[in-house]
Amino acid sequence: MKRLIENSIKNLLRSYPFIHWRLKKLDRLFDMTREEIDEYNNKEFVKMFRYAITKSPFYKKFYAEHGITIDSVKSIADITKLPIITKDIVSRHRDEILAGPRCFRKKVFTSGSTGQSMAIYTSLRTAIIEQAYLYKTRQIDGYKPGQRIVSLRGHLDAKHFKLCLPFGNILYLSSFHFHPDKVRDYFNEIVKYKPKAIEGYPSSLYNLCLLLKEAGLKLNIPLCFTSSETLYDFQRNLFKEVLGCETFDHYGCTEKTVYFRESHDHKGYYDAPGYSINEFDNGELITTTLINKAFPLIRYKMTDIIVLNEPWSVKSATDPNIRLIDGRIDECLKSKSGKLIGLMESLVKGVPHIKLAQYVQRAEGQLDVNIVPDEGFCDADMKHIADNIDAKIGKNDIDYSINLIDESEIIYRRSGKFSMAINLTKEKDVI
Repeated sequence: MKRLIENSIKNLLRSYPFIHWRLKKLDRLFDMTREEIDEYNNKEFVKMFRYAITKSPFYKKFYAEHGITIDSVKSIADITKLPIITKDIVSRHRDEILAGPRCFRKKVFTSGSTGQSMAIYTSLRTAIIEQAYLYKTRQIDGYKPGQRIVSLRGHLDAKHFKLCLPFGNILYLSSFHFHPDKVRDYFNEIVKYKPKAIEGYPSSLYNLCLLLKEAGLKLNIPLCFTSSETLYDFQRNLFKEVLGCETFDHYGCTEKTVYFRESHDHKGYYDAPGYSINEFDNGELITTTLINKAFPLIRYKMTDIIVLNEPWSVKSATDPNIRLIDGRIDECLKSKSGKLIGLMESLVKGVPHIKLAQYVQRAEGQLDVNIVPDEGFCDADMKHIADNIDAKIGKNDIDYSINLIDESEIIYRRSGKFSMAINLTKEKDVI
């Protein structure tokens, strides 16, 4: 009941009556030319910089140390004068970055795609603006918010299979019951609900589709929305085959510094107008929020690699300027009962004092949780991880050990890339 009430309140606050004021502005932004968007971004960037340097204790001190004053930035052309900030800097100065009145601020945790979950702040205003962007972009893709949607985005743990919210027409299904014995339950719930769309992490949807295909079951869902992981063509093709859907991908972050949406013609991604300033430096992404005044991250360095389209092809707000987002790769492991386990970062979400985490499976049903501890890591953190494993995977469904290791013991692919989950029962491309 508590879960039902909490999620119902969240969806109420994100519904049309609460976000319509922002949607009118987004309608104007999405109709702008690139030149008009650049002009708008220029004004909003200067306003965000001035707000941060006057209202945030961190930026007052940080910029002073780098010789930056409020008069140093007069336009977006001056952005490179400002120093870049990293996840480590944000983690160490979280409370100082917080700007403006502290009432109505909420602490949230990033997913931690490198194994490091980080606490940041947001506000109701920011959540409403974020929801307005989601509303607008899904509307472009053919989905009218309020139509029925099935969600597999990790809202439910191994103890709960489903949760239906009449307000908002959302059916949540757990991502932690993927097993041949449960596939009919998933199928029957979805068929009975008759959704217009389904949303979820690519790995969760892929695991579900594999089970459905093996059972000879197919669905007819017009639209699919993915996010939080790299979406691969083989996944998209399977979604089309099994779910009957057209898939649109989304890239964003809890920090509210970037919002990329796959274009309607599937030729790449566009950065949502007015959401952020994005710099692309030899494939690296540096972002500046234009919507989260509560926690203004300016020139914040992301960890994923971005491949751009040719600039001549970008004329309108929804023309794809980004060809490919390379990163957020998440491998799937197996529990003792045969359940497929994805989105492994949830096992350390909200756990402090972790530099890096990696999950290594040497045999099915077995898991090594390897933690590179940060200063202050303690028994309470160990228990928090164990509780997460029990809740997300299911008590006694996996034999696991939590090991404190040195960073030099982390396993990397031959390409040098880090993967959070390494399955040594099938993984060959590791050092």
